[in-house]
Amino acid sequence: MAARNILAPPRVKSHKSVLNGTSKRFPVEAGMREKSDNQLIQELKEGQLGAFDVIVQRYQKMVTNFVYQMVGDPHATDDICQETFINAYKGLQAWKPGARFSTWLLVVAKNACFDHWRRARRHQADSLESVEPPMDPNGDSTPESAVLRGELGEVVQSALRELHFEFRAVVVLRELLGFSYREIAEIMSCPVQTVGSRLSRAHQLLRGRLVPYFLAGAADAADQGKAIESEMPRGK
Repeated sequence: MAARNILAPPRVKSHKSVLNGTSKRFPVEAGMREKSDNQLIQELKEGQLGAFDVIVQRYQKMVTNFVYQMVGDPHATDDICQETFINAYKGLQAWKPGARFSTWLLVVAKNACFDHWRRARRHQADSLESVEPPMDPNGDSTPESAVLRGELGEVVQSALRELHFEFRAVVVLRELLGFSYREIAEIMSCPVQTVGSRLSRAHQLLRGRLVPYFLAGAADAADQGKAIESEMPRGK
């Protein structure tokens, strides 16, 4: 299934080594960028830190996209992405050669996002800023004007962030990043059937949150139509 970037993530910043925290990169040997993930990780285990710079550059966009859709905060996204790659480096022994590295990396990213989500929920009672309120469906925007001004994306993003973490994750992985049910099951550590049921439930919840917005737009359009009709000259 092709990925659909409905909600654009922030622009990926200039590459910075997550291992030394500076813009200085580790030496990358000739031909290293063409090597497979398995080869790069093997070289990394042998002390070739330039291999990890290649891995970061290869998967930075994917991880940034996933993390941003999960947390909706550019600043938090930066921190979580860095944490993801550092944790991946420290936990390379847990990765099994032959397994798809990108799937394993998203498991690490998912865990980092979950820690962030759990901390946000813990502080939710103390700060209303931890949850962004959805757009007022009774505002003066119609669906058409919302699309033109980019507000519809904000509405969807807000509705997405209101979902429970596990529902939000399957929507992001399936609808925005294009992963298969089997890959999502591996990332979320659950049966494939559970992925399907969570995705179905997430769609229901999203529709419930978005329908009032569209209904408000439809009502506004109907009112405008009646006003125009009332001003039109009537035939005798």
